[in-house]
Amino acid sequence: RRVLFRSYLRLNLIYLNPLWAMFGYIIYRDANKEIVITNISREVLRHKEKLKGYYISNDIFVAHKKDN
Repeated sequence: RRVLFRSYLRLNLIYLNPLWAMFGYIIYRDANKEIVITNISREVLRHKEKLKGYYISNDIFVAHKKDN
């Protein structure tokens, strides 16, 4: 189990966690190939120029609807 968890973190697979989906978050890839985890709909995201949020990894960004 430890090896699996360590690999999960090392390979940057945090975004595959099913809890994101359980809480209404959707995972997207942006134009820069970065992963965006958010509960903002795709339609609303298309009209956004900038998102407020935070990085949980080098290329995984989290944005909450309440902050945007």
